[in-house]
Amino acid sequence: MKNSKSNKLVFTAILLVGLFVRLIIAPFSSGSDIVQFAGFAKTIQRHGFCFYNYADAYIEETWPYNWPYIYGPVLAYILGVLAHIVSPSYKAFWVNSYHIVYVSEMWVLALKLVFIVFDVLVALLIYTITRRLLLVVFYYLNPAVIYTSSIYGMFDQIALTLLLAGLFSLERKRTLLAGILLAISLLTKQITLFPILGLAILLSRNRDLFKNTLLGFLIGTLLVLSPILLTCPISLLKLKDTVYMLRPSYVEPLIYSFNGLSSLATLIHRVYNVDTLWFIENWYVFTLILLPLLVSYTLRENDIYLNTLLYYLLFTATYWRVNYQYLTLLTGLLAVGVAREVRKPLIKIYILLALYIGVWFFIFPVDWWFRAHIERPNNTIIETIRAISLNIYVNEYYVFYSLLLTLIEFTILLHVTQAGLKGLKARLYKLLK
Repeated sequence: MKNSKSNKLVFTAILLVGLFVRLIIAPFSSGSDIVQFAGFAKTIQRHGFCFYNYADAYIEETWPYNWPYIYGPVLAYILGVLAHIVSPSYKAFWVNSYHIVYVSEMWVLALKLVFIVFDVLVALLIYTITRRLLLVVFYYLNPAVIYTSSIYGMFDQIALTLLLAGLFSLERKRTLLAGILLAISLLTKQITLFPILGLAILLSRNRDLFKNTLLGFLIGTLLVLSPILLTCPISLLKLKDTVYMLRPSYVEPLIYSFNGLSSLATLIHRVYNVDTLWFIENWYVFTLILLPLLVSYTLRENDIYLNTLLYYLLFTATYWRVNYQYLTLLTGLLAVGVAREVRKPLIKIYILLALYIGVWFFIFPVDWWFRAHIERPNNTIIETIRAISLNIYVNEYYVFYSLLLTLIEFTILLHVTQAGLKGLKARLYKLLK
């Protein structure tokens, strides 16, 4: 009983420390996505549930940047609600051919508070699932996670919360609820597609489990899409106008690319003027090579958390364009994976990978986001951030970093699937013999 109370006190202390750090820095920095979200919010205010009609209307809607709205409806609903509470105001202008955009600090704080709340919810879920305080620290105090929610400002932790809640519900046989949560996760951000497909393969082994979860998934999808389907269904077709954002290209800037192979191909093109785009365009070849081995693993093992981790790892290891915020999900899944994994070498590599993800924070000139879109920068915080950062701008360092990241990811995938690989080798040997 005493131990339980002690753990709760320590857990509360961890939450408060993480919350204090986040709230101190959140109002004084903004990534470019938060600025663009202000533009999206204005469109949602004007057009309501027909906002997808304007998914690519950045000129007509005078957004700060020419990036389309490519996300699921969940973010749009959040932006729409916030826009009725806090004005999503910003101002954009040109100075010596340089595009400058400043965003309202109230908008920044309001949006980040939502992200921070979901950071806390992920910490609660990790503790509930693992009962290990160190694994909460592993995620919640990881510099990469704090950067995503409270410095740059991105919403990946919302998708992670829903994904983990779905897995937790599934573990307790609440299949309908699990399916609903998984659907909402996918309709928040599409990066959960790989792990949800992997989960579907795992659940296919049990017909009733699969059927009930699928029913929940369909209900969740209908719940999220119903406002649009009832008022402006044709608008969903406009998403085809944003597909160009998914077409493989050179991964600029290299400083913010986390697929090592794509980064290297881009660097070779930049330095030697060699056409390497064909390599990036065929990123899925690596996925297709590893997928049968991972499916073989799925059909042998039965842990929904490890299964989800590995399929998400397949995504981050092979997809042509990986942004830093995508690694927030990976960090949370790794934290749970450490508790579920029984193979000691893999536990060590999981820990290594999560720590390595956090290292980038100390390499990148993070203070940039405290100046880029904030009209009145807080110089005290900027100097503090600079003091703990190497502030490296050299592309080659980041290519090396992402290459090593991808190597660690592939190492985990190959280690996990080696039994399937051995079986494949044996079958090939018989055929050749």
